[in-house]
Amino acid sequence: MEKVITHKSPKNKFKIEFYAKSGIKGLGSSFIIGVMTLEGLTKNDFYKHYNGMIVKNGGGSVTIKENKKTYPSFKWKEINNYKI
Repeated sequence: MEKVITHKSPKNKFKIEFYAKSGIKGLGSSFIIGVMTLEGLTKNDFYKHYNGMIVKNGGGSVTIKENKKTYPSFKWKEINNYKI
Protein backbone atom coordinates (compact mmCIF):
# COMPACT_ATOMS: atom_id res chain seq x y z
CA MET A 1 0.00 0.00 0.00
CA GLU A 2 1.30 3.45 -0.96
CA LYS A 3 1.91 5.89 1.90
CA VAL A 4 -0.02 9.15 1.76
CA ILE A 5 1.97 12.34 2.28
CA THR A 6 -0.03 14.74 4.45
CA HIS A 7 0.03 18.55 4.44
CA LYS A 8 2.33 18.43 7.50
CA SER A 9 4.92 16.02 6.07
CA PRO A 10 8.51 17.30 5.76
CA LYS A 11 8.67 15.38 2.45
CA ASN A 12 6.45 17.95 0.71
CA LYS A 13 8.20 19.75 -2.15
CA PHE A 14 6.40 23.05 -1.54
CA LYS A 15 5.27 24.94 1.54
CA ILE A 16 2.69 27.67 1.66
CA GLU A 17 2.99 30.17 4.50
CA PHE A 18 -0.08 32.24 5.38
CA TYR A 19 0.32 35.41 7.44
CA ALA A 20 -2.72 37.26 8.81
CA LYS A 21 -2.49 41.03 9.45
CA SER A 22 -3.97 40.41 12.88
CA GLY A 23 -4.15 37.27 14.93
CA ILE A 24 -7.13 34.96 14.59
CA LYS A 25 -8.57 34.17 18.00
CA GLY A 26 -7.48 30.75 19.21
CA LEU A 27 -5.25 30.13 16.17
CA GLY A 28 -2.60 32.83 15.89
CA SER A 29 -1.44 34.82 12.89
CA SER A 30 0.47 32.33 10.73
CA PHE A 31 -0.21 28.92 9.21
CA ILE A 32 1.92 26.60 7.07
CA ILE A 33 0.80 23.77 4.82
CA GLY A 34 2.83 21.54 2.53
CA VAL A 35 1.97 20.18 -0.89
CA MET A 36 3.82 17.94 -3.33
CA THR A 37 2.80 19.95 -6.42
CA LEU A 38 1.37 23.40 -7.03
CA GLU A 39 -1.14 22.15 -9.57
CA GLY A 40 -4.61 22.58 -8.19
CA LEU A 41 -3.40 24.48 -5.13
CA THR A 42 -6.48 26.69 -5.05
CA LYS A 43 -8.61 23.52 -4.92
CA ASN A 44 -6.71 22.25 -1.87
CA ASP A 45 -9.04 22.18 1.18
CA PHE A 46 -6.38 23.46 3.59
CA TYR A 47 -5.44 26.29 1.22
CA LYS A 48 -9.08 27.35 0.83
CA HIS A 49 -9.66 27.13 4.60
CA TYR A 50 -6.67 29.25 5.69
CA ASN A 51 -7.05 31.70 2.80
CA GLY A 52 -10.72 32.22 3.70
CA MET A 53 -9.97 32.73 7.40
CA ILE A 54 -7.36 35.38 6.65
CA VAL A 55 -9.61 37.22 4.19
CA LYS A 56 -12.44 37.28 6.78
CA ASN A 57 -10.06 38.71 9.39
CA GLY A 58 -8.70 41.67 7.46
CA GLY A 59 -6.31 40.11 4.96
CA GLY A 60 -2.66 39.25 4.98
CA SER A 61 -0.14 37.61 2.71
CA VAL A 62 0.88 34.25 1.28
CA THR A 63 4.42 33.07 0.57
CA ILE A 64 5.10 29.94 -1.48
CA LYS A 65 8.48 28.24 -1.16
CA GLU A 66 10.01 25.29 -2.97
CA ASN A 67 12.53 22.86 -1.51
CA LYS A 68 15.36 22.80 -4.07
CA LYS A 69 16.97 19.77 -2.41
CA THR A 70 15.71 16.24 -1.92
CA TYR A 71 14.33 15.18 1.47
CA PRO A 72 15.86 14.85 4.08
CA SER A 73 17.90 17.90 2.96
CA PHE A 74 16.28 21.32 2.70
CA LYS A 75 17.02 24.47 0.74
CA TRP A 76 13.86 26.56 0.61
CA LYS A 77 13.55 29.18 -2.12
CA GLU A 78 10.68 31.66 -2.34
CA ILE A 79 8.87 31.33 -5.66
CA ASN A 80 5.81 33.54 -5.06
CA ASN A 81 4.52 36.09 -2.57
CA TYR A 82 1.18 37.89 -2.72
CA LYS A 83 -1.36 39.77 -0.62
CA ILE A 84 -4.84 38.45 0.12
